[in-house]
Amino acid sequence: MSVRHGDAPAGAEELPRLDVGGHQAPAAACSCTTESLPSPAGELTVLRVGGEVDLLTTPVLRAALDYHLDRRPAHLLVDLARLRFCSARGMGLLVHARVTATKRGIEYAISAVPSRLGRLWDELWPGELPDCYPSTAAAVAALRAHHVPRPD
Repeated sequence: MSVRHGDAPAGAEELPRLDVGGHQAPAAACSCTTESLPSPAGELTVLRVGGEVDLLTTPVLRAALDYHLDRRPAHLLVDLARLRFCSARGMGLLVHARVTATKRGIEYAISAVPSRLGRLWDELWPGELPDCYPSTAAAVAALRAHHVPRPD
């Protein structure tokens, strides 16, 4: 199964334009795709975030996170390998998703955090980061091997 959030329409030649101080600038694109993987401990959903998460595209990330948190998979893994930029607001969404996941009994993790984001995360939210893995493959292996009992 694959779900896509925020992709530009097929054949689109140019990104939407944004007025920045009277100048037109291209808005950055953000895409979120998902893949559902079988796991002995329950469904493992991988949410792949790509492009740039900024003021204009934060709603794309929020919608994708909310959608998958509402589905309540056993595991939700957010893969940031294709992320080029993430604003503090986008990073805050990823941190808050951990809180929501924990309340819902979902094991939540992030993989492939770009080093520049990791350093900033440590400064802004010390001790609040979800489990982070160096790669999606490492995260999938660890999550498949680990089972957290879900609350009733």
